[in-house]
Amino acid sequence: MPRSREFSQALCVRRQWGGRAGYRNGTLILAAVLTALCIKTTKAQNLEILGEYSLGVLGEGPRDFTDTAVYAGAFDAAEALSLKYTIRLNIVSLTPLAGTIAESEANLRSLLTETPFDGLAVSPPSEKPEWFARTLRALSEKGTQLTTFQRQLSAPTEHISFPADNHAAGYLAANETLKRLPRRGTIAILAGNHSEDAVLAARLEGAVAALGRAPHTVISCAPDFNSALEAVREAHRADRDRRIRGWIFLDDWPLRGQGDLPWQGRDLTAVAIEASPASLPYLRNGQLAGVVMQPAYAWGYASVVELVYALHDRTGEAPARPEMVPVFFSRAELPDIEAKWRDWQRLRSGPLDPLQ
Repeated sequence: MPRSREFSQALCVRRQWGGRAGYRNGTLILAAVLTALCIKTTKAQNLEILGEYSLGVLGEGPRDFTDTAVYAGAFDAAEALSLKYTIRLNIVSLTPLAGTIAESEANLRSLLTETPFDGLAVSPPSEKPEWFARTLRALSEKGTQLTTFQRQLSAPTEHISFPADNHAAGYLAANETLKRLPRRGTIAILAGNHSEDAVLAARLEGAVAALGRAPHTVISCAPDFNSALEAVREAHRADRDRRIRGWIFLDDWPLRGQGDLPWQGRDLTAVAIEASPASLPYLRNGQLAGVVMQPAYAWGYASVVELVYALHDRTGEAPARPEMVPVFFSRAELPDIEAKWRDWQRLRSGPLDPLQ
């Protein structure tokens, strides 16, 4: 039996106190601790596992802030619910370690259809969504419970969805940028290929709504690191009067390759949406004032709550579905962001047994 912290402390009692009186008192404490451990062990032996379920969590990949936070939330929910209901939950991350769901179509199709999962929490891919929707629909018809997060399925199935509010993300990013402008000027919005991407279009619409009459300019680019960074640099070369005082990145493209942004921290205010770990150095050196993140941890947690309710607790009260909105993290909160990232990276999987 592994030693508990209380057991280890009790073993040190005689050394700390010394003498016969100390020995007697230490022995009493040790006996009390051992009695408590025996009671706990007996109680565990009297428990009965009331259900056993296998859950898969599938993000689009590769793992970043969003997918890692989703899995951390899912695991924490599974841990809490296994104790609440005395059930054994086996939770597995299915997110591709490299590439995307669309690029892993054959492997994932085989995995999803051949591995017996009782429930799946999935982020539908933005590319080639049709095959994915067909696969999930077939699984649903066989009895697999489903939840989706971040995006909705292109074809309807019966499930609970937690979609990202991209309009709210754009609005929040613009609002926080306005608050932090060093002085009045133009705000540049790096919008990628917004005319072809519904997610970016919604973020741009939200940002423009928040800016209102504030001067702003929209800059398009290919949605990749080199194109985005060059678009930012070209805008600054053309801005000879230095009217640009703020930047809103609708995604973190110019941060992904650790390129040099053409400003110092105090010169202007920049805010990025959907930041990845690549954004941390820019927060640290002040070139980035903050990041807007979707409530990914909450997506994972709520997804598992819904799956367990559907699988095990249908007679109970339906779980509350809180409003999930994007969150802004400022540069001052960098230590908290880094701590969360370190914690979320400790991806765990396997059975959660309430008797252990």
